[in-house]
Amino acid sequence: MKRICILLVMMMGLGLAISAQVPQSAVRQLERAIEAINAKRYAEAERTLRAVIKRHPTYYD
Repeated sequence: MKRICILLVMMMGLGLAISAQVPQSAVRQLERAIEAINAKRYAEAERTLRAVIKRHPTYYD
């Protein structure tokens, strides 16, 4: 449950950045993370989100 909450908070933070000028690669990675969450592959979603944050730190507020 804790991992799910962390993932949702990360998604919300990165999701807000979607309205800004975000590179398409980041948008595709976010879409993959959402698909992983929907399929209950939380570890994969967490890895994907952490990769987005590491690659695009400007959008993680």
